[in-house]
Amino acid sequence: MRWSLVKNLLLGLLLVMNLYMLGVSFAKRLSSEKIPPLVAASAVEALENSGISCDPGLFPDRYLTVRTFNVSFPTPMELSRMFFGEQLAFQTEERTLIARQDGAELRVEDEGFSYSSGEAASSANEKQLRRALKELGLDMSRARYARDGSFACYFDGRPVFGMYIRASLDADGQLARVEARWPLKGYTGDRRSGVSIIDFIPDILSRFPEGGTVTGLEAGYLAVRNENTDIYSFVPAWRITMEDGKTEVFS
Repeated sequence: MRWSLVKNLLLGLLLVMNLYMLGVSFAKRLSSEKIPPLVAASAVEALENSGISCDPGLFPDRYLTVRTFNVSFPTPMELSRMFFGEQLAFQTEERTLIARQDGAELRVEDEGFSYSSGEAASSANEKQLRRALKELGLDMSRARYARDGSFACYFDGRPVFGMYIRASLDADGQLARVEARWPLKGYTGDRRSGVSIIDFIPDILSRFPEGGTVTGLEAGYLAVRNENTDIYSFVPAWRITMEDGKTEVFS
């Protein structure tokens, strides 16, 4: 009986010690991710010295740890099969590829594309638009409805800057128009830590030489192309919005 009591006490002590060590480890991690106040204050001062006013409260007080995400964009041939059900021949107009069939037109340029069926657009709600775009073959799992038939792309709860879909349906519920810069399904890449807008202070100063007042600072992602593989990665990025409405993305 006594040995059983001692055994239980030892197990309880080990459990308490493990919980304590986990708590210490978590506290150290939180401490290491916190941006020193002096560093944040120096960043705000550097902006102000160049004529850029920014409320210190807009600056995150911690470094971010985020995942990257690798994706590819649909090719013109894939888009042709999605919209027309077959691979059509494309005409070239400068950097734009154009395919037409029975009054419908598909235009592809770089990672973006637009489609028009030639039919008049009718009113449609989010659910109807999602269903039509999903049936087309677009991945809508990371799409957030914005307004007026527009969707924005989100990854891990943060926006992917420059990724969007604008669509409308005709009276029969078929896609009348689509304009998009939207990736196909991808896969998770590496994990990056120590992400902060402070690293981009020199770039901010160069892109806003006229100065101004910062009204928005948002963490998100930007699609960046690997020139060797043609694979795009969603990498950590920051979007700054100025009082005059001008925006810039830094990554």
